[in-house]
Amino acid sequence: FFEVFATVSLAFIFYNLGLVNKKIATASSIASAALFLLGGVPGTFHHLYYSGTTTPVMAIGASFSALEVVPLVVLGYEGYEHWSM
Repeated sequence: FFEVFATVSLAFIFYNLGLVNKKIATASSIASAALFLLGGVPGTFHHLYYSGTTTPVMAIGASFSALEVVPLVVLGYEGYEHWSM
């Protein structure tokens, strides 16, 4: 849930600072929440290493877990690019 909180908080701050427009802030917040809701349970499978989980299941868990930070990175990149201009 931290990735969703961080993305929404950063979107709010960046929008109020004028670094991103409303469309980008909303899209990144919704994308982060959607990834959390759709990949929340499969994203925890990479924590099951010591319980004997198979490698493909852990790979699925690692993939979903890695996808959760993508909206945050995209929002940060968009804010940095706008600030650089």
